[in-house]
Amino acid sequence: MKRRILFSGYDLEQKIHRGILFYAKSILRATKELGYTNYILTSAQSSMPAKIMANLDEPINTPKVIFLLKYLLSLPAKKSYSQSELDPQFALTPRLNYLADVAGFINKPEVYRMIGLRSRVPLSCYYLDLPNFDLVLCTSPLSVRIPSRTRLVQVLPDIIPLIRTDHTPDDQPQVFYRRIKDMLTYSDLVLSISEFSRQELLHIFPDAAKKVITLCPPVPVIPAEFERAHQPGVEATILKKYGLMAQAYFLFVGVLEYRKNIKRLLDAYLRVRSQVKIPLVLAGALGYGQETFKSLLDQDGIKFLDYIPTLDKLVLLKNATAFVFPSLYEGFGLPPLEAMQMGCPVLTSSVSALPEACGDAALYVDPLDCGQIAEGLQTLAENINLRQTLVEKGYGMVRHHSFASYTRRLAPILDALS
Repeated sequence: MKRRILFSGYDLEQKIHRGILFYAKSILRATKELGYTNYILTSAQSSMPAKIMANLDEPINTPKVIFLLKYLLSLPAKKSYSQSELDPQFALTPRLNYLADVAGFINKPEVYRMIGLRSRVPLSCYYLDLPNFDLVLCTSPLSVRIPSRTRLVQVLPDIIPLIRTDHTPDDQPQVFYRRIKDMLTYSDLVLSISEFSRQELLHIFPDAAKKVITLCPPVPVIPAEFERAHQPGVEATILKKYGLMAQAYFLFVGVLEYRKNIKRLLDAYLRVRSQVKIPLVLAGALGYGQETFKSLLDQDGIKFLDYIPTLDKLVLLKNATAFVFPSLYEGFGLPPLEAMQMGCPVLTSSVSALPEACGDAALYVDPLDCGQIAEGLQTLAENINLRQTLVEKGYGMVRHHSFASYTRRLAPILDALS
């Protein structure tokens, strides 16, 4: 009989959907296909967990002083949770499609705020006293411990706050270090999303080698949206919506932040704008470090779309001249693989985990060299044979990182925890 898994809902509750959220959706789908029953731990009241996931209602957000007093008063008491099943009548919008793989919710208001407090003060990990679950799975490191009868698996996306400074100040290194240390202490197993991230971790925590294994995420795909993105009428409508022509623009998709190397990408494009004669389109929310490049978004040839729906993203990827992603650092690199899935040639960085994700299916550049990025843009704009070669190789990398392959690799890992 397959077991019950409780997933952390921390990443699923975030307003901005980053790569680790797509990983969370993939592993929910995989465990459902493997016969497991999935629940999500939410910070919602029992009456509105699905709304929290949709960000239609905000979680309770008690003022700090009152929250701390409530927290201290609750320490001697047994932790209380409520359970709710997923309402079959709740509309599964594209943002919430992953709830089809979820049986219900375990709810505790402000639970992730309480867990976060434990990683900021010299106290032991937050104890999740959760009966009737065989496995707790956190899709990013949390300072938690669980009953000994339950297995704890946590996912390591990267260790950026420990080794880089180009991240939001909210990612405090000392707090993140505590979360990582607690993860390694209390987890039965840690899944690193790339061998690169695993080795980065082991440089700091070499004794964790036996507990940390690599399991690369699959290319995220929603079959219904993938099929719709290939319908000529849908393609034409979305291209017209953004004023774009097929095979006549470069595309970047992701949060526009300092670490994604947006300033150098914009500078490189402006160097060759008159030669390539096609626009550079950037789709994604503005993030940390935007002040270093925001003024360039108004330059001729540059088109900033802000956040776009998934279907629009797939259509734009399918019709782009090339996907350009010269990021400074990635724990893995799903965006280039999404582009390859849609038959789009890729330019990306030769650093961090990107070569591990993309293999020989990308045109690589030094992300610190504007001249090399510019040359790569011009090469892809002018060399149709190179673009076609990259597309064919890209399909091979997508098969290597397919959902079916991921599920096959995940099954024995979970079986071994029984």
